[in-house]
Amino acid sequence: MLKGMTAEYLLRRTYPVDSDTVLLFHAAAGGVGLIAGQWAKHLGATVIGTAGSKEKCDLALKNGYDHVINYREQDFVEEVKKITGGRKCDVVYDSVGKDTFPGSLDCLRNRGLWVTFGQSSGKLDPLDTTILNQKGSLYVTRPTLFGYVSTRPEARGVGKSALRRDRLGGGEDPHRPEVSACGRGQGASRAGRPSDDWRQHSDDLGPPREAPCSGCLPRFLSSESSR
Repeated sequence: MLKGMTAEYLLRRTYPVDSDTVLLFHAAAGGVGLIAGQWAKHLGATVIGTAGSKEKCDLALKNGYDHVINYREQDFVEEVKKITGGRKCDVVYDSVGKDTFPGSLDCLRNRGLWVTFGQSSGKLDPLDTTILNQKGSLYVTRPTLFGYVSTRPEARGVGKSALRRDRLGGGEDPHRPEVSACGRGQGASRAGRPSDDWRQHSDDLGPPREAPCSGCLPRFLSSESSR
C-alpha cells in the first residue's frame, strides 16, 4: 500500500513523468522500484535502473525497466551517459543515499532534478549547494510520502491514483503496477491485484481501522470523506 503510494507521488507529483522523460531509479529491484518501473514504462518514459546483482537486474528488466545497471560491476554514471548518448537524465530517484552521491548528480542533464527520498546506505553529509551550480544548475528535493498526504483530500487523491484498477486502462497490461493486498479474507488475488469480489470483501469487513489493503481502500476512502 505505502509502496504504491510512494511510487505515485514520485512519478506523478514530485516530477510528472511522461513520454519525453528519461529517468534513473536506484534500487530498481526494491519494493518501490518494481512498482515505479512498471508505472513509468506505461507512461512512456525511458526507464533506467540500478541494482546490486544479476538476479536483481533481471527482475527489474521484467518489471518495466529498459536498462538496468549492476552498480557493483559497472560505473553507473558512465553507463547512463552511454545509454542516453550523453544527454543524461531529466530526473534521478535516489533512495540509497551515501553510496550513490555525488554520482546521481552526474547522471542529470542541465537543470535536472535529483529526488533523494531515502538513505539505505547511510546518511548524506550536509550538502554544499554550490555543487548544484557546478554540475548544471540542478534542482534537489527531499520528499516524503507524508508531505503529500497531510490533508484528507491529498491522501484520497494519492491513494485512489495508486490503486484505482482502471488507472492504466482496461485489459491485461504487462506494465500495470501491482500493489499487493493485505491478504485479509479472500479479496486479494495471487497476482497481487484485488480480485473481482473486493467489494464484498470490503462490505464484510466494514471500514478498516488499520491501514487498508488494496481491496478495502475504495470503501475506506469513501467512508473517511463522509466523516
